[in-house]
Amino acid sequence: MERSGLRQEARGDPIFVSRAISKMVNTNDGDNGVVVGKWSGSYDDGTSPSQWTGSIKILEEYMRSKGSVKYGQCWVFAGVTTTVCRALGLPSRPVTNLNSAHDTDVSLTIDEYMDAKGDKISSYRPNANNPAGLGDSIWNYHVWNDVWMDRPDLPPGYGGWQAIDATPQETSDGNFQCGPASHEAVRRGQMQHKYDVPFVLAEVNADVVHWQEDPDAQDGFKKIFSNKNHVGRQLLTKRAGHLDDGGYGDQDREDCTSLYKPPEGTMAERVTLQTAARRSRAARHAFRFPSVALDDVNFSIEDIDRIVIGQDFSVTVKAENVSEKKRTVNIVLKAGSTYYTGAPAKPITEASNKFTLKPKESKTLSLPVPYVKYYTKLVEHAMVKMVAHCRVEETSYAWVGDDCFEVTKPDVLVEALDSVVVGRLFRARFSFTNPLPETLHECVLVVDGPGLTRPKTIPIGDVGPNQEMRKEHRMVPHKAGQFILVATFNSSQLSNLSGSAKITVAE
Repeated sequence: MERSGLRQEARGDPIFVSRAISKMVNTNDGDNGVVVGKWSGSYDDGTSPSQWTGSIKILEEYMRSKGSVKYGQCWVFAGVTTTVCRALGLPSRPVTNLNSAHDTDVSLTIDEYMDAKGDKISSYRPNANNPAGLGDSIWNYHVWNDVWMDRPDLPPGYGGWQAIDATPQETSDGNFQCGPASHEAVRRGQMQHKYDVPFVLAEVNADVVHWQEDPDAQDGFKKIFSNKNHVGRQLLTKRAGHLDDGGYGDQDREDCTSLYKPPEGTMAERVTLQTAARRSRAARHAFRFPSVALDDVNFSIEDIDRIVIGQDFSVTVKAENVSEKKRTVNIVLKAGSTYYTGAPAKPITEASNKFTLKPKESKTLSLPVPYVKYYTKLVEHAMVKMVAHCRVEETSYAWVGDDCFEVTKPDVLVEALDSVVVGRLFRARFSFTNPLPETLHECVLVVDGPGLTRPKTIPIGDVGPNQEMRKEHRMVPHKAGQFILVATFNSSQLSNLSGSAKITVAE
């Protein structure tokens, strides 16, 4: 609190304290905050964000070194924020938002721009829809915090859960801080209420709007179509008092989407955005443009949830001519790796075709993606994005569709080999099978379990192709009850593996 600059008389107010925490957990304001954020994939001078197993080691290093700890990403910021809030008496929980929007201009839209040919404009151009020329984005997921408090500074009914976010994305009042934003204000689209409601509202409920260059349009771009249900697909937190047996499953998952917005596609959800848009000039501009009438060729891209690393896969785009006339269609389908923030990483492969559709006829274009093509292109979190660019020659109608999914990796199996009793040594085993046709080098296993063991980094020898990695670790629990034993595994070829188990310690 001293480093945050929060005045003494404000340190008893959860509104100001939680806002200061969201500022001080990151370092972007030059105030020697707790965690340095980094998303480049190179962490040689620190610890990879995926290697942390809890906030204890981070906070201990921060206190010991008197300096910021390298490195973190959103879930690390949220984990540290949870610990700090609870230590100060603020009820807090981390929240994960799937398909989280990053709106740069308070338009409540994520704007995608295409040129007249239907190709994506990679460098955003300043125009009336996007005067700063900044790029919006959609993170595959983003993690922030809820904090429970009263809000006497707002009208009645706006207390309870409030969102704060320590991940440095945008400045608020000149600093990288966010919240507390009332859930109820976000749900109702009441953007005038403090703090940062517009940003949080866009994160969970923005429309994805596609614009195409058109010299005859009022602002040089015409609105092609909007995807109204892509952003904020689900908001999840841990269910209080529940632990999944073995560390896997959904029994300890709580869906809190309805706290942030009405059900997707309902009139209430549309009213929320329209209410919010009335208080934002950029949003009013975006929402007042109707989409051009849908063309007479329908396009769709295959939806893949995930594939297992080491497997080949393919993706298909379908074009269906619903008109009574012949149509000529051009399709380009591209595969590329991507960071979880939505930023493109490396191209993998692509396919294209031009074909004629008779009235009521459908055709498809498939893109096979073999393992040998994609495995060297994956970056951390192993996300792949498929993008289809489609254009109808006769009408100049353009359509862009995408699908982003995770290339899944094996879980680390965590199991106790002995009965677990307070004060008595027991063995735990950690194992997984290397799914790759190559040897894993520079392997590191990190084990952590509050109440069971302090964080421990264990170097592992090389793991051969299809070989099982198996490692035992001895520990002495000092407290009875139920605890979670967590493990992460990283290597040069395969990273971000994790696993956990529920361990019951007897007296």
